[in-house]
Amino acid sequence: MYELNYGTGAGNSYHETVKEAMEAVEPTYTQLSISIVDEDGNELYALPWWGVAHDIESDGEPPHTDYGKNGYYGQWRNVETGEIVSIVVQSYE
Repeated sequence: MYELNYGTGAGNSYHETVKEAMEAVEPTYTQLSISIVDEDGNELYALPWWGVAHDIESDGEPPHTDYGKNGYYGQWRNVETGEIVSIVVQSYE
């Protein structure tokens, strides 16, 4: 089982696979990164929060979820390597 952890203490969910957890994420404007954690409590993947407007030229990839000038969630990243593991784009500008 993998925990989809929103960092708020509420709304977390559990999934059989990492893929299911990534697909189930519903980012809201909490200004907190979201993570996927294994059964041993190890953070495996993160959907990082950036509290600035997204700039494709400097950031290099599209945001996962964009809140315009208020900030954005980057793409899912492997916590150990920093590599992007999923590209999804949503906008709430």
